[in-house]
Amino acid sequence: MTGERSVPKPLVLQDEDARGSRLKNTDLSDSFLRNLKMRDVEIRDVDLSSSEVEGANMSDVRFHNVRMENARFDNVNLTNVSITNANLAGMTIDGVLVTDLLARIDPDDDI
Repeated sequence: MTGERSVPKPLVLQDEDARGSRLKNTDLSDSFLRNLKMRDVEIRDVDLSSSEVEGANMSDVRFHNVRMENARFDNVNLTNVSITNANLAGMTIDGVLVTDLLARIDPDDDI
């Protein structure tokens, strides 16, 4: 049986206290995460492409060096959100190109 690949067995954690856990080089593709507390979590070098995030509290979260091409934000609260040093090419808000909006702003206006 040497040389055969084993079929991965899904890990099921429910009602567990896993504070302080470390996951490295782990494949969680096609996983389902629900009703989790993930406060003060550090997430680095993670591929979340084609994922769906719904009903999440992301207050005081910092995104740095994040690729968000083709991401969609729907029914989100962006109060006091700051976007700096960003490539806004093709980004729209309610169908209006953000680059067009920024081009209309007079730099002498106090907004």
